Amino acid sequence: MVDPKNYREVAIDLAAFKREVDPQFAHLNKMVHWILTVVIGAAVSGGFAIYTLTATLQVSIATLSESVAELKAQVKRVEEGATRGVGSMQRVSETLDRIELRITGDAGPFAPLLLVQDEEQVIREFLGVKGPITGTARFLIGDPVPPEVVKPIPELLSAKLPKLKGAKYTFSNGYAIIVGAGNRVVAIIAPA
Repeated sequence: MVDPKNYREVAIDLAAFKREVDPQFAHLNKMVHWILTVVIGAAVSGGFAIYTLTATLQVSIATLSESVAELKAQVKRVEEGATRGVGSMQRVSETLDRIELRITGDAGPFAPLLLVQDEEQVIREFLGVKGPITGTARFLIGDPVPPEVVKPIPELLSAKLPKLKGAKYTFSNGYAIIVGAGNRVVAIIAPA
């Protein structure tokens, strides 16, 4: 059962085995050490690079956020300016239309419309003049009104008040503007 070799032969064989294996283990130990050094170095370098990139990205994001906020403020100012510009352009256009009508005399004959309080009340109720007044009427009695902004007085209203036959109307800042022949303002009805 036991091999007839004696313990000295076994010890000698173990020593020889150790002499052969030790250099291989030393080489393997150096390789593992070198690989671990490279891996740790790469991890540290990668970590530093990621940290640096993260810091750079945070600064870039903060800068972009500030830029976006500035751009939003600029867009808001431009929109507000455009809104004011459109309103101003509309007022200038209406004023020029009135001046042109006065200069050319194309507004036709003019006679103001005299209304009593009861007639004004009928007009208010029929046209829905309830207010609120948002300023003064843009037109005065006798002013020419551009034809594209007026509508004909409804037939039921002109049947109730025959003096409105053929008249037109528009609204200006809460006022009903009654326009007669020649597209001139003949009456202004304020909310009650």
